[in-house]
Amino acid sequence: PDVNGRRKAKEGERGARSRRRVRESISYRPTDRRDIGRMEFDAKSASNAFVASTRADLAAPATSPLRSATELQSFRQTVDQMQERLETDRHGLKKCAKALRDIQKTGESHLGFDAQFADSLEKFGSMALRYDSKIGTAFLKFSVIFKEMSSVSKNSLQALGNMVAFPVDNLLKSDFKTINDDMKRNFDRAVREHETARVKIEKEKRRGSESGGADAVGGAIDCSTELVKERRAVQLGMVDYLVKANEIRTKKGIEFVQHLMEFYHMHYKILEDGLKVLTDLGSWANTLAGELNGLRSRQEEERKELLELRKQIKSDVTVEKDVSFLGGGGPFEGVSYVSQTGTVSGYNLHQPAGEESFGMEKAGILMKRSDGRLRKVFQKRYCQVKDGQFTMAHGPNQTPSATFDLLTSQVKEAADTDGKKNCFNLVTPAGNRTYLFSAESLMERESWLSVVRNWNKKLLENKFDEFTEHHVAQPAIKSMTELVAGVIEKIKTLPGNDVCCDCSEKNPTWLSHNLGVLTCIGCSGLHREIGVQYSRVVSIQLDNVTTSKLIIARSVGNQAFNDIMEASLSMDKPSPESGMGTRRDFINAKYVNHRFIQKAVGDEQGRLRFLVTAVASKDIFALLQAFGEGADLSAVIPDSETRETLLHFAVSQEDGTSLHIIDFII
Repeated sequence: PDVNGRRKAKEGERGARSRRRVRESISYRPTDRRDIGRMEFDAKSASNAFVASTRADLAAPATSPLRSATELQSFRQTVDQMQERLETDRHGLKKCAKALRDIQKTGESHLGFDAQFADSLEKFGSMALRYDSKIGTAFLKFSVIFKEMSSVSKNSLQALGNMVAFPVDNLLKSDFKTINDDMKRNFDRAVREHETARVKIEKEKRRGSESGGADAVGGAIDCSTELVKERRAVQLGMVDYLVKANEIRTKKGIEFVQHLMEFYHMHYKILEDGLKVLTDLGSWANTLAGELNGLRSRQEEERKELLELRKQIKSDVTVEKDVSFLGGGGPFEGVSYVSQTGTVSGYNLHQPAGEESFGMEKAGILMKRSDGRLRKVFQKRYCQVKDGQFTMAHGPNQTPSATFDLLTSQVKEAADTDGKKNCFNLVTPAGNRTYLFSAESLMERESWLSVVRNWNKKLLENKFDEFTEHHVAQPAIKSMTELVAGVIEKIKTLPGNDVCCDCSEKNPTWLSHNLGVLTCIGCSGLHREIGVQYSRVVSIQLDNVTTSKLIIARSVGNQAFNDIMEASLSMDKPSPESGMGTRRDFINAKYVNHRFIQKAVGDEQGRLRFLVTAVASKDIFALLQAFGEGADLSAVIPDSETRETLLHFAVSQEDGTSLHIIDFII
C-alpha cells in the first residue's frame, strides 16, 4: 500500500508539472472574436512551420534545425495548444449532445401522451356517436388529426436524432476519444523517448570529449543515428495528431453545419406535409364551426327555457298548475302536475334521452310499491312496454290491471326506498298518480327507463311533427392523392356497395379494410365494439385512407362478401330503422360467431388444404369461405417439410396480382 501511495503521489506531481508547463507555454489567451481569429491563424502557422521543418529534416538530417531541443519543444507546445482548444470544443459539443438527448427524451414522452389523448378521443367519439352523430363524428375526426400531427412530430424527432444527435455523439465517443487516448499518448511517448535519447547522446559526447578517442567519437556518431530514428517517431506522432485534429475540425465545423442544414430541409418538408393535411381540412372545419354555432344556439335556448321553468317552480312550489301544450284542447289539457306531497314532480318536456340500443319493447317482472296508507310493501308485477303503452298485470298471461299512455307518462330515477335499490318512478296524468318500481339491477333499470323514454320521444315527435335530423351528411374531405380518390370511387361501384353491408342503409361511408366491406356510421360503431381482431373500420370521407387499406376492398365488395357470410341466413337482416341492440346481435353473430356461413369443407385438415388451393389459384372468395368456416390462417400447411405457413406460401406465389390475398391472410 505504501508503494502504491508513493507511486500515485509521483504521478500526481508529474501531472501537475505537465499542466503547469502547458499553461506557461500558452502566453496568449483569446478574449474576443478578433483574438479567436488570431489564435486560429497562429495554430495554422505552427502547423505549416512543422511541415516545412519536417520536409527539410527529411531532405538533410545532418543539417536539420530539428536536431536542437528548442525546435522539438515548439512542436510539443503546438500540440498542447491544440489540445486545449479541442478540449474547449469537446466541452461545448457535450452540452449540445446533452440538450439533444433531453429534446429526444421529452419529445418521446410528449408523443406518448399525444397517442393516449388521440386514443381516448377516439373512444369518446365512438360513444358519442350513439347520442349525437355530429359531435361524435367531430371527436373521431379530431382524433385522426391528432394522430397525424403526432406522426409529424415523431418524424421530426427521428430526423433530429439521425441527422444531428447521432453524428455529435459519434464525434464525442469516437474521434475525440481517439485523439485524446491514442494520438496524444503516442506523441507524448515519442517525445519522452526522444528526450531520453538526446540525454544519452549528450553523455556520450561529454565522455568522448574527456577521453579524446576515436572510438568515443564513433560511438557518438552511432548515437546520433539513433536520435534520427527517435526524431522520426516524434514527427510521425505529430503528423498523426494533426491529421486527426484536421478531421475533428472538419466534423465539428463544416459537417456539423451541413447536418443542421439537412435537418432544416427535412424539418421544413415534414412541416409542409403537416400544413397540407391541415389545409385540406379547412373546408370541413369551417362547416363544423357553423354547425357547432347552431347547436350552441339551440342549447342556449333550451337552457333559458329550463331556467325560466325553474324560476316559475321556485315562485310557487305549492300551487297546482294546469298545463296545456297546445293552447287549449289537446291531450295535455287539465293534467295536474302536483304530486301528493305538494311538490312539482310531473311532466317535463326536456327529460333525458333514452338509450336507443335498448329498443322500443320490453317485458318482465318489476317490484311495485303498494299504495296502502298504513303499510307500503313491494309486490311483484308483470310489466310490459309495447305500442306506446305501459301495462301492469299480476302475471304474464293475465289481463292488465292498469294501462298508461306513454305520450303523457314519463319515468325518472328515484332514490333507494325501504331497502329496495334501482328504483324509478312512473309519472302518469291518470288520477295524478306516481308509481314507484324497483328493478333487479342497475342495468335493468336503465333498460326500462330507456325504452319508455324512446317511446316518449317517438310519440312526441309524431304529435308535434317536430322531427330531429340525426344524420347530417358531413362534407366530403378531399383525399390526399387522386389515386386514392380513384380507387375509392371504383370500390363504390362494386355490387352491393351502394348500401350498408349489415343494415342496407344507403350510401355507406365506413370501410372495414381487413374484410373489404362498406358499412354505415351506425354499424361501424358496432364493428369497433367487437374489436380490431374481427373488423378494422375507417371512414372513406373523414380519415386519411391509404392505398394499403383499399387492397382487399377492390377485390371483395358487399354482395360477394354477404353471399358467403350470410349464405344460410334464415332471419331478417336489420334495417336502417332497427335498434342498436338488434344490430349488435346480428353483427356479433355474423362476424364473431360466423353463424350464417354455409359449411362446404369437412375437417380441419380439409380446410387447410382448401386454403392452400385458394391461395395457389388466387381466389379471394374461396379464402373467405375457408376463413368463415373457422380455418386457422396461421397454421402450418399440411405435408410441408419446412413447416411453411400459409403466409409463407402466399408470399412465394406473389407475382404482383395477389397482394389482396396476402393482405387478407395478415
